[in-house]
Amino acid sequence: MSEAIKIIPTVDYAALESLVAEYLPGTDSIKSICANFPAAVVGYYVDGALIGCAYGAKGLHGGEGCFQLSGIAIKHPYNGHGRGGKLLTFFERQVANLGYARISLGSAGGYVEQFYIKNGYRPVELKILVASYDWKMKQHGHATPSVEAQGEYTKLVFPVDDYYAIDKDKIMGYYGGMESFFVFEKIIA
Repeated sequence: MSEAIKIIPTVDYAALESLVAEYLPGTDSIKSICANFPAAVVGYYVDGALIGCAYGAKGLHGGEGCFQLSGIAIKHPYNGHGRGGKLLTFFERQVANLGYARISLGSAGGYVEQFYIKNGYRPVELKILVASYDWKMKQHGHATPSVEAQGEYTKLVFPVDDYYAIDKDKIMGYYGGMESFFVFEKIIA
C-alpha cells in the first residue's frame, strides 16, 4: 500500500467535493477555497485514491498573519491510524509557506478537541450561539462575554484560560445556547 500527502490537483477536485459532502457537511466554501488558496488544499492518498483532505483560507478573525483551517477529514476505515496528524502537519507547512504565522479553527466537540490538543493547538475561546437576549439577564455573577452577531443570532464569546476547568455544556445550558464550540489556535512560524 502506497501513501502520499500532497496538494490536491484540480483533476481531483470532484473527489474532494464528494469527500467534503460526506464528511464535512455544511462546508459550502470549498470551491472558493480551491480557487483562492489552492496551495492550502491538501490531500491524503492511499494507492492513488484520495482518502483524506485538509483545507482553509485567510482567517476572518485573529488578525493579520492568521489562517483558518476550514475542514479536515480522513475517510473510514483509514481514520484513527495517525493519518490525520500527518495530514495536519503537511497543511501547517503549506500555510507557513504561504507566509502565515498562526492557524485558527472552530472545533467539533469530543475526540476532535483532543485531536487538536494532541497536535499542539491551544483552546483560546468558547463560543455559544444563542437565539434571544435572555442571556443578558443571566450574566449576573458570571463572566461577561464579548458578543458577535451571526445573522439573527448572537454568539457569546468567552476567553479560555483552562480548557479542562470549563464545562461547555453547563455554560451553554445556563445561557440558553443552541450550540457551542471551542476556537483553537497554533503558532506555526
